[in-house]
Amino acid sequence: MTRPPRMTRRGLLEAVAAAAGSLCIRPARSSPAGIRLLAGDPARLSPLEREHLPVLHAPEFTINRDKVPIAIEMAHPMTADHFVTALEVVDARDAVPGKGVFHFTPANGRVDLAFQARLDPGASQLTVIAECNRHGRWSCRRKIQVDEGGSGCSGVDPAVGRPSSEEVHAPAIRIPELVRDGRLRRGQMVHAQVKIHHPNRRGHAIRDGRIDMSSGPLYLRQMEVFYGGERVSRFVLTAGLSDDPLITFAFSGAKEGALRVVFSNNRGQRLEATHEVRFS
Repeated sequence: MTRPPRMTRRGLLEAVAAAAGSLCIRPARSSPAGIRLLAGDPARLSPLEREHLPVLHAPEFTINRDKVPIAIEMAHPMTADHFVTALEVVDARDAVPGKGVFHFTPANGRVDLAFQARLDPGASQLTVIAECNRHGRWSCRRKIQVDEGGSGCSGVDPAVGRPSSEEVHAPAIRIPELVRDGRLRRGQMVHAQVKIHHPNRRGHAIRDGRIDMSSGPLYLRQMEVFYGGERVSRFVLTAGLSDDPLITFAFSGAKEGALRVVFSNNRGQRLEATHEVRFS
């Protein structure tokens, strides 16, 4: 019996895009801001458009507005002369519209990102904008419904003077390929899962039906990724991120060295973790 040929990851992403008809609902067009909105049936997009299509994974409905999972991947090259420089995630109707701007370099090897965000209750529309160094900005949208009476897993707003040890802990890095296979090979695509215990709040607590500003904001502002002494990624974060987020990203395991992740928050604190990458 002849075995069918194995599908490449690029082919898989194109198949996912072709099947994801709910991602976009109108023909491809240019927006007033000069961002090309990829819409309609993804299977009918041109090869250039499919290459620049952000494949957005998010629930159509959720009751947990404080920790909404968002994942984005793209079938786009990540070479020195042609790569995705950034992804931006926006919910225009939300109190904190920007959910993050994620800057990449060719050393990432692939656009593959996941995190959790806080969304206001009601009907929303998530927009992902991808910027290519050659072909400009491209976007895609997805509708999401957040239960009006939904609960969440965030706590009360912290006081400005509360000791950081009560709210903030250093991050930890987990590499699933290493856990699964027990080793890493030179040149393979590697994923890093970074978990940090840290609140992300604007400091606008509702108490007795009124906005209480006394607690003050506390949120992560940036996450930098260094690999082998060079900066691979820079993620600009906002108070729209969920509490205690788990952030996953990809990088190309081209060399041995230290993978270092550095967070900074709006109060000037820096928290970091390091994981040595070795091949066998």
